[in-house]
Amino acid sequence: MDGNLLTIEQISELSGLSERLVKKAISKGDLLDQTPKCVGEWLKSSIQIKMSAPKARTGIRKDRETIVHRKWD
Repeated sequence: MDGNLLTIEQISELSGLSERLVKKAISKGDLLDQTPKCVGEWLKSSIQIKMSAPKARTGIRKDRETIVHRKWD
């Protein structure tokens, strides 16, 4: 192995993902190779995807009446 390649353990530590998910990204082709430049681009794109994803269920009930059922209503 060349000295410039990062190990799966190192990539896992940098990304905060498990080694299993890093191996999966390599096998799917999301992470092209293990060079620091490619790993950096992969991390940057995954962070951008997470930040641009819509937040689920934010303000979903703002325009509706509250649901309160009381026995005496």
